[in-house]
Amino acid sequence: MTLEILNPIFKSAIANRIILFNPCTGITVTRPKTKKKVESASILLKEIHNAITTTFKDNPYFQALYLFALQGRRKSEILTLKWENIDFKNGLYTLPNTKNGEEQTFVLPDSIALLLLTIPSNRKYYIFQSPINHKEHIQNIKAQTDKLKKYLNNPSFGIHYLRNVVISAMAEQGLNATYLSGALGHSDLNTIKKYLSMPYKRGSLEANKTIEMITNSN
Repeated sequence: MTLEILNPIFKSAIANRIILFNPCTGITVTRPKTKKKVESASILLKEIHNAITTTFKDNPYFQALYLFALQGRRKSEILTLKWENIDFKNGLYTLPNTKNGEEQTFVLPDSIALLLLTIPSNRKYYIFQSPINHKEHIQNIKAQTDKLKKYLNNPSFGIHYLRNVVISAMAEQGLNATYLSGALGHSDLNTIKKYLSMPYKRGSLEANKTIEMITNSN
């Protein structure tokens, strides 16, 4: 985590000629194996999609929130999304400040766009605004997550767990590794050793096609 925070800062400092050398260069960290293994991810993704659309059938606010998560978005990215970040005309949404410190634009699925348009709102500030202070975003979604966890009878369920499900389902369907990384907002393939320009929009487009294919299949 320290390297992920400092590395882009030092790179920016080099670009602005403040320093000459990146102290993070050459440092590697072996991460402990903490990721939950996902079996039959395509089936699980469809079950989760059904749980979301059923549990929040009459609640476009939370249905849209969790469908964003099903696209591979992080909790912080979803909760801090603002109306100004949504481009309904072109079917896109932009995350101005992601975990790796860059702006990223993704494809906005029609299903989520329609839900957003039905959320009662003055279309200012945050999409998932707090019911107490409309200038702030909602902070706690534990109760809603627990509903889905109970519906699925899956103690592993959570926003971040959905990233594992999505990436595993995409891999099961044979989606290109570059698109997998782009769909999740990774700036490189291994989180990693060499930088390259990631196709976020194309990755999210391909991922969305695959998600729709899985969730709409009989």
